Amino acid sequence: MIRSHNWFEQQMFGQIVRMAPVYRDRVRSEQLRWWFTHVESASLKSLVMGRGVKFFVPVRVRMGQGTLKIGDEAGFGFPISPMMGNGVLLMRPHSPESEIAIGRKTWINDNTTILAVKTIKIGGNCLIGDLVMILMATS
Repeated sequence: MIRSHNWFEQQMFGQIVRMAPVYRDRVRSEQLRWWFTHVESASLKSLVMGRGVKFFVPVRVRMGQGTLKIGDEAGFGFPISPMMGNGVLLMRPHSPESEIAIGRKTWINDNTTILAVKTIKIGGNCLIGDLVMILMATS
C-alpha cells in the first residue's frame, strides 16, 4: 500500500515538473498583459485589444497619445527567443490622431519599435522578427 502511494506521488510530481514551464509562461504572460493594460496604456487615447493576446516580453508605449488596436490571438515576443538586448517592444502612436493597428494572429518579436505620427496598419497572420523598426515619421 505504501509503495503504491509513493508511486502515485512520484507520478504526480513528475507531471507537475513537466507542466511547470507551461504554467510559468502562462503566468508571466498574464502579468505582462496586466501591466500593459493597467499601467503602460494609461496615456493612450484608446486601447482596443482582442481576445487571446499573448505577452512574452514587456510592451511599452512611452507616453503615446493615440490609438492602439491589437487583433485577436496576436503575440509579443516569443518564449524561446534568444532574447537579444532587453527584449522590450516599443509601440508609440505619437499624437492623439495617430493609430497603430496590429492584425489578427500577428506575432511581433523582441526589441521591435513601431512609431507612428499618423497611421500604421500591420495585417493579419504576419511574423515580424527581432530588432525591426517600423516608422511613419511624416507629419
